Amino acid sequence: RPNCSVNEVEEFYQNGVNNEERMLIWKWLLGVGGKNIITDWDTPQHKDIDTITEDVKKVTDDTESQDKMACIISYYCTARNTSYKTDCGWVEVLLPLTALSKGDMYAAFYALLS
Repeated sequence: RPNCSVNEVEEFYQNGVNNEERMLIWKWLLGVGGKNIITDWDTPQHKDIDTITEDVKKVTDDTESQDKMACIISYYCTARNTSYKTDCGWVEVLLPLTALSKGDMYAAFYALLS
């Protein structure tokens, strides 16, 4: 992690941050940069995949983002042996992370929920 003061961070933001820099900052703050914790996405779909897919479609029309979000939530539920519930907030947590790769997106999602 870079060693910078609060003043330096504030100055950095005052000068403007583009989307790519914003994603790098989020990855750094969450401690997930460069961690590819999932090597095999081919797991059985979670039993709640239909509900997950419906909820994801409510927040974005972008099919690539929908696919990534549904895959990540389904994988998380399967790996953690948990159920998905509408309005749990997971879709809203993932939405601003859709610019990340699927692996980084999952790592950030996992860090935020932990």
